Amino acid sequence: MAKPAQIVAGIGCRRGTSAEEIVGLIHAALDIAGLQPSALLAIATLDRKATEPGLLAAAGQFGIPVRTFDAAQLATAPTLAAPAISDLVGVHSVAEAAARLAGRLILAKQKSTHATCALATIGPKFDLAGFGQPSTAATAASRSLTSNAGP
Repeated sequence: MAKPAQIVAGIGCRRGTSAEEIVGLIHAALDIAGLQPSALLAIATLDRKATEPGLLAAAGQFGIPVRTFDAAQLATAPTLAAPAISDLVGVHSVAEAAARLAGRLILAKQKSTHATCALATIGPKFDLAGFGQPSTAATAASRSLTSNAGP
């Protein structure tokens, strides 16, 4: 029996993008790829988005962590150049580059009004614990939820 797909969603977004928009975009991307939300392992993005409330809330809705990469790390992933993104954040791609750092791109960048999403299947040596840097805001929120859970 084949192992179910395990996916990382690369996400790029403007400051202030709502969780609803990001969640909707991820669902649309998964639908296009013929995948279920349960296949998602993580959201990957640019380190400057590590505290973006909509992104963190979207990850929380899926029950997955946010992993971040700096511009130099994203620049190592082969992607098509997007000059507008390069001018804004210093890399040619956020969504596709972040996804490609996990493995093989299976869905090129999809766009909503304020966000982009690309999907990649994880590589054979993928290790979620060693994938990017955990979002410190997401880690703090997770600790807070755990410590407030009660006995």
